[in-house]
Amino acid sequence: MTLCILGKTSTTCGYRECFFSGPDYEVAQHMINDHEQKLTNKNKKFHCVYCDFSTVRNQYLQLHIYGKHKKQNEMEKKVEINIKTYSCMYCDLTVINNNHLQRHLYYKHKEQYESENKEKLNVETRACDYCDYTTVESHRLKSHIYSKHKEQIKKLPMNIKTYLCVYCDYTAIENQRLQNHIYSKHKKQNEMENKIEINTKTFSCVYCDFKTKRKSYFHRHIYLKHKEQNQLEKKIELNIKTYPCVYCDFTTVENQKLQSHIYSMHKKQNDMEKKVKINIKTFSCMYCDLTLINSSHLQRHLYYKHKEQYELENKVKLNVKTVACVYCDFTTVENQRLQNHIYKKHKKQNELEKKVAINIKTHSCMYCDYSTIAIQNLKAHIYRKHKEEKEKK
Repeated sequence: MTLCILGKTSTTCGYRECFFSGPDYEVAQHMINDHEQKLTNKNKKFHCVYCDFSTVRNQYLQLHIYGKHKKQNEMEKKVEINIKTYSCMYCDLTVINNNHLQRHLYYKHKEQYESENKEKLNVETRACDYCDYTTVESHRLKSHIYSKHKEQIKKLPMNIKTYLCVYCDYTAIENQRLQNHIYSKHKKQNEMENKIEINTKTFSCVYCDFKTKRKSYFHRHIYLKHKEQNQLEKKIELNIKTYPCVYCDFTTVENQKLQSHIYSMHKKQNDMEKKVKINIKTFSCMYCDLTLINSSHLQRHLYYKHKEQYELENKVKLNVKTVACVYCDFTTVENQRLQNHIYKKHKKQNELEKKVAINIKTHSCMYCDYSTIAIQNLKAHIYRKHKEEKEKK
């Protein structure tokens, strides 16, 4: 296995059973992100001055500090970072490899770049044989083919090694993904049977009992749930890019969610002004004029509104997972709706028998002991019952 931070050679991670592949600089970043603890096991020579990270190469240390402690190091200047960076001319992205920058331009600014420079981006693309999907990374193409066209191919192309779950029919192309799956879906069962050794680093929230195996999810959780508290106490240094809406004060940590928000809330305005390019796949109902941006939401709509008509015409049942009430014959396709139903209809019985864990946010009246799970109901209650008291305030 060969590795260099700014090289051009394509290689595979090769750490134990990890088959992540790509350009050398991406593999180096992958090793820092995914095998950070494992890299510290042998011959520690270079130690981070900001945390307990250690590594066998100075390049890895510099990359670690640049990725994890950039702001802190710029202020304190404890470590001299000798990494050449490349900045995007259209946004604030900075990367450590020109090839990486070219890929970013291809994914995010291709039309703008080619229009201004009157030439095509010099990026080699790889196309899927089964659809019009293209990418500039071979491992992404492999993952795409395996996840989207698994039934269309008898033998997996390009020598893709697979990892099978011992508890269900899940299959992954990376051992780490399989471990993540088992940790997420079969943790208790695996702890009892010990069939698979799980080597998954978890990130625990310092403000609540939230845990996750992905650092990006951990940062998002802190940002979404404890942003103000963390700004005061500064326990966690967040490394999150946010996407603000140009039409309102909505902000999200995912570009796709921003596009979904604009499509749902500001579609007409954006169609006129065209401030944001929307690249969202939509799903239309065949029985009415409803259009949604999520396939599962369409299935739910069909279940609630057109179930009999759909099953009569297609002679098959809707492929929608339902959840049933343990106290009556009520069924729904949403766990939250089931919890709402149990809270409304079987609250006392469930408090005694504790068959279902209820995790519902309730809204309490400030004038009496009334509470509800819908804010609209609370407003209506205050208007009907406490209008005079509210006006006095």
